[in-house]
Amino acid sequence: MFKIGFKGRCTSILGLQRIVVVFCSLLSVVSWAGSGEYYQGDHGATLVRYASSDVWNEYRDIRLKNKKKEVSPKTSPSTPSSPTVTRPVPKPMPDFSGVVDCPTEKTEGNTVWSWYLCKLKIANEPYLSPYGVDMPMSYMTPTGRNFSSEQPSRVIVFMHPDENGDGRYVTGPSSFTFRRDAVEIHNQEEHYASNPEGSWWGYSGGQVGKVENYNGRRIAASIDYLLSRYGNRIDLNKGLHLKGISLGGAGAMHQSMILPRYQDKIAIVDAMIGLMIIPKCCEIQVKKAWGGTELFPSVDIRKQWEKVQDIHFYWRGGANDNYRRFDLGFFELCERRKISCSGVWLQGGHSIKEQGYQVDMALFSDPNQDITLDKILPVITNNSSNYHGKLRGYHNRGISWYHGRIVDSSEKIEIPLKYLAQKNMGPELPDQPDTVSFSVTPRHIKNFKMSPGDKVSWSFGGQSGVTTVQDDKLFTVDNLMLKNGESYKTLIVKKRQPVVIRRSQNNASLPSPIVYTRVPRTLGSHQVVVNGKNHTLTKADLWDTLPGVGRKFGRFNAPGQLVLLDQQGNETIIFDCVTDSKPCVPLDPMVSPDGTKIAFAVYRSANFQNAQHDRVRLPNLQLGRSGQSSQIYIYHLKDRRLTKWPMLRGVHDLSPAWLPDGRIMFTSTRKGYFRPLLNVI
Repeated sequence: MFKIGFKGRCTSILGLQRIVVVFCSLLSVVSWAGSGEYYQGDHGATLVRYASSDVWNEYRDIRLKNKKKEVSPKTSPSTPSSPTVTRPVPKPMPDFSGVVDCPTEKTEGNTVWSWYLCKLKIANEPYLSPYGVDMPMSYMTPTGRNFSSEQPSRVIVFMHPDENGDGRYVTGPSSFTFRRDAVEIHNQEEHYASNPEGSWWGYSGGQVGKVENYNGRRIAASIDYLLSRYGNRIDLNKGLHLKGISLGGAGAMHQSMILPRYQDKIAIVDAMIGLMIIPKCCEIQVKKAWGGTELFPSVDIRKQWEKVQDIHFYWRGGANDNYRRFDLGFFELCERRKISCSGVWLQGGHSIKEQGYQVDMALFSDPNQDITLDKILPVITNNSSNYHGKLRGYHNRGISWYHGRIVDSSEKIEIPLKYLAQKNMGPELPDQPDTVSFSVTPRHIKNFKMSPGDKVSWSFGGQSGVTTVQDDKLFTVDNLMLKNGESYKTLIVKKRQPVVIRRSQNNASLPSPIVYTRVPRTLGSHQVVVNGKNHTLTKADLWDTLPGVGRKFGRFNAPGQLVLLDQQGNETIIFDCVTDSKPCVPLDPMVSPDGTKIAFAVYRSANFQNAQHDRVRLPNLQLGRSGQSSQIYIYHLKDRRLTKWPMLRGVHDLSPAWLPDGRIMFTSTRKGYFRPLLNVI
């Protein structure tokens, strides 16, 4: 019978705020962490909201003379009249035939697509344009069963590049990219016919002193028309796909933050050679049309990131574009805020091509990949296959998911993932590696209910672990691994039982809480082989070992638990490697000076190994030598929240020690690769 006991060689000291720390000493050399390794976000960033939806609805009601229309019992009179996204029948929309004038029969088409050339009769509609000119609008639909209530289509909104106001991208079907599952709308940007210069698909009217988002209002009117005409053949649950080139690429970025009425229905922003952060590059180009720079914050993704955090952004173009449209800071923001982004940039100027380079520029390289609002969006961050060169590079290319097989139920989440490395892209673009590590943060979760502080367990092939739901109700699964060309591997997430707190019968009352590491002690009788003969070993715990000078990163007893013991003898398991028998041990606990947090390090390896003595294999289980790493964690005592520091591959961070001002000094094997700076919490 194998019995479990616990053994430790520890010392106790009285910490501040009457918390006692029990720790095992570990000798090593102190170094300093780079200040950029741990990021604390600016949660005080101003969020500038676009507030015209109520004005829009009021105006529409006046124009359509239905102010007295009966209000549904589920809708208060003050609630904006947005279309429902519940299939199969969207909420009925008003008839906009008085503003959007489209033919009954298609203008052109064949057996697979139909194209309609329409006119926006807005010469006397100052809410939609201040210039007194009608504008063209056109759209293309699939035909037959591909455009039906059984197979409803998503909406693609295309924003054209600069064309000197001649309307060529709207008045002919050749500029459309036909898809069997989508309706595509082409509106005209403000620069049209005798109208003044354009506004980059953002605000306009500065020349006449009436600055509004007229471009966005006309897009919204077009979507309203489609919903009114086609009803349940349009599916807003799939989300809008904003697509633009050059001038239109800028518009896709702008309208992702300010589109009236439908901003929260956007799923994809596909910006080709579009500017990323307008306040950083292009004040001169839009200042006249926008009436100055006061509206810049409303289209600055650095301030509006909360409004777009459920959207996927894809950018491709030239890093050496003449207007400096490309900005690596955009991808850094996506990583920091866990926003889904991908991109490719070359030295192609105002183009997506460069001689000598062959790079897959498609929105999705996997035919099974898609992004819709009604399914989970796996946000990929910390992708080790990224290459962020200033001249050429790529971000989040190669990792894909099987959209149709994603599961979001009350019991679990399933996300099939795959990796296909890109090779031979060009002389200055390195091949993607054959093995990739990355993190996944699922967004658009609807059925898998969670609360901040909840623990969820995950598995991914041979990998598994536990992660914590953060205050924003998101969780991230780190250090996932995929190999190039393998079939889909499914990330499975399930709810985990809360931390076990129980009364210890062996502990008398304590003057102060203590935190300590414990590992199983090797008790009982065990069979060992010595010189080819079986022997019974009854005192195997003599070979139980703890960390020491010769055992800094492994070859000591495992697995382990980090335990908080209060004055009444109640135990809280802060970090648990024992229950799931994982090759890891939490060590080095240190309480913060204010008594609110506990810093500690988790030592890991790829497997367990058995202790040996004089070439005899012993039953004592130890942390193995292969795949060793150590990472620092912070446990927040008030809400039992666990935060982990970023881990650098091949680096050991351990033995954290709090400084009086709240910073942490810790031991690391980083050597001379980083400047000696303190890491700030």
